[in-house]
Amino acid sequence: MALLPQQAICSRQAASGQEANLIYQFNEAALDVKKTFATAAALIGVVGCAVACAATVDADPPRCNETSVAEASPLDGVKLVSAGNITAGTALHLEFVPGEVCDPRKSRPGWCTPNVAPGTAGVLIHRYKSWACVVVPGRGKLATASGWIPASRWSADSSASTSSWLGIWQNDHAKLSVTATDDRLHVVGNAIWQGPGDPHFGSFTLEAPLGSDVVGLSDECEVQIRKVGNFLFALDNKRCGGMNVSFDGLYRYRGDLNP
Repeated sequence: MALLPQQAICSRQAASGQEANLIYQFNEAALDVKKTFATAAALIGVVGCAVACAATVDADPPRCNETSVAEASPLDGVKLVSAGNITAGTALHLEFVPGEVCDPRKSRPGWCTPNVAPGTAGVLIHRYKSWACVVVPGRGKLATASGWIPASRWSADSSASTSSWLGIWQNDHAKLSVTATDDRLHVVGNAIWQGPGDPHFGSFTLEAPLGSDVVGLSDECEVQIRKVGNFLFALDNKRCGGMNVSFDGLYRYRGDLNP
């Protein structure tokens, strides 16, 4: 049916209105898309900045103690340490945090006093930037002490050890008794942990060929022992005795005792 002139005009006006509305809706949608992309770009920029900023912030330094290599397996861990000594210069104190100024008011008595003499032999656990984490003999016959020193004050010693495996080796929580028959080493280990109640104990025995670089026991109780300079160094899997009993650490030779 043909439209009257007035009806045709109204029809054209309605169509124009619909077109205008569609154009408006399209422009609004395009604007929303632009806003979405702008927001996403801003978020990407923020995330990128956060990642970049985080990369410029130093992570916390690794721990420094005799079990700092315990994240590795006992066998891998004992192979990571090496012998050395404090070089000539002033006496040093072992720092808990590398580069931190030791405050006597916040530390144990005498902790900030330089008490590690030049020439002191020990074991390097690992390095961090310009610092070396070392373990050295402490006061008395059993104690050991660990901490950070400037890496420039540590000298590696790759020469062969002048002492044999045989004898008694101790620290403040464990003892290793090493003997030999024919071509075999025999190691007996005993450890103790004293908590608030009764003490907990641990023990093991193992054999290995004479001349071994590392001797160990791979069982439910795994313990690995290596001769490092004039010390023994051991790591275990924490299954060699009662709760908290461990054979980890540096062992000092006790020439005054017989196995």
